[in-house]
Amino acid sequence: MPTTFKEIPRERPVTPLLDRADTPHGLRRLG
Repeated sequence: MPTTFKEIPRERPVTPLLDRADTPHGLRRLG
């Protein structure tokens, strides 16, 4: 079954932005 971008990946996608916001401090910087 091919995965599409519309599906929510079960594994954490490789996204530098989310990796940067992995900590509360990072989330505060984004929001």
